[in-house]
Amino acid sequence: MPIPGLPIWMKNARRFDRPMRAVKLCSLVVAVSLLSGCAWNGLWNPVTIESRIEELTDAALPPIDTYQMIQGMITCITDPNETEAVFESIPSLQRKDVTLQEFDAYVIALSRLLSGRGAITSYQVLDALNRTERIDAILLDTKGFEEILADTMPVELLFNNEEDIRQRVYIYLQEDETGLPYLSGEWIRSCLEIYDLATLYFTALEDQNRDVVETLIRSGYAPDDSGVAERVLENKAGKLVTYYHVNVKTQFSDYRLESLDISRADFFQAEVLDNVSLTYRSQTVAFRRNASMGIEINDNIENKLNTKHFYLYADGDRTIRIGDRADANQFADLFGTPIYVGRGFSGEESAVDTKQLFVASYNGMSVTLKGNLYDDGSWDGQIIRIRLRGTQGIYSIGTDIQTEFTRDDLLMLYPFADEAGFSLETSIDDNTYRMTFVFGSNQEKLVTGVVLELVP
Repeated sequence: MPIPGLPIWMKNARRFDRPMRAVKLCSLVVAVSLLSGCAWNGLWNPVTIESRIEELTDAALPPIDTYQMIQGMITCITDPNETEAVFESIPSLQRKDVTLQEFDAYVIALSRLLSGRGAITSYQVLDALNRTERIDAILLDTKGFEEILADTMPVELLFNNEEDIRQRVYIYLQEDETGLPYLSGEWIRSCLEIYDLATLYFTALEDQNRDVVETLIRSGYAPDDSGVAERVLENKAGKLVTYYHVNVKTQFSDYRLESLDISRADFFQAEVLDNVSLTYRSQTVAFRRNASMGIEINDNIENKLNTKHFYLYADGDRTIRIGDRADANQFADLFGTPIYVGRGFSGEESAVDTKQLFVASYNGMSVTLKGNLYDDGSWDGQIIRIRLRGTQGIYSIGTDIQTEFTRDDLLMLYPFADEAGFSLETSIDDNTYRMTFVFGSNQEKLVTGVVLELVP
């Protein structure tokens, strides 16, 4: 629906605003006069009087419909100077337990959705199917808000900058069982909780306040992760402060808000220096509620796989490199006689016979190759996967990654691996390399498997 400018109902409400302020004032004077003749007996209750004045005001303000509510919100987002006028033009029954201060803070946050996108040209209320999909997506990220989400109505904003289609932009209203729209205090305060934490986080990084950054990181861990070592948190906080000081060119005031709802807030950073390519790129920082209703910070700043971890070591000696070619004689010299050499089960069995996958397996380690497996037992091919498994043995990736390696030890090497699901990648010369980790169910969170592979 196109945006018509300041809605007629709002203009009328603004003209009505001064007389209503007079009504409030006169009502308050009358109430004080009536009570002033009474002895103090607990009857004086300014809250009750203010509530009664609100009722008198609402009596003169008819309910507004969904489209009027949306137009009012868009007016505020576009011009925050109109916030108070819009707020007072909404009957109090349609802004349930929302204060002007909360509404103003919420509008200021939502106004960041506009950064770099141009003017809002229209909007659309999602149909039933798309509404369900959007609400279900929020439910995946959070628990405990089922009741308010049942009332929530997503509204997609459309902009005149059609080139910016990376992500859909939504604002949210609520509607009761009769279809009457309203602003929910629970929704607004829950959104502001995430937004305010993000503000504190980015401000602390700009101020290079490592203690605050560390505290915010710690607060985002779920209870079952409460045992994360202090050295890990200190290391991560220190890396973040240094990275923002050196690599992030833009300031928090320039970050664009990509999305804001009760489950998450996403901020887009336009200019971030990549340590590998030494060119500027963009990135998104996410703040998400976890299962314990804490707020996790996903600021995945450097999860590039280090090239020193492209190599397999045996008894401390460097042996083979992922992506290199090898043959049976070379492996015999490096690792001895394999336990097993045979075809792998990779889903590529339909490949040409001379380009099949096969596995050479040893105690605690196996290598998958793509190449030629001959009838006499010899072979040659490209190393596409190295796997460590079982208890700690003689093999390691690099000199420092082995099975029975603790999660905390890993996070000291790659401080943000947990934010990437313990999957690390890097690309060099059109080849992508990935290392993933498997953990046991033990309290120490020991690594039980490591896979280093050349991504097809």
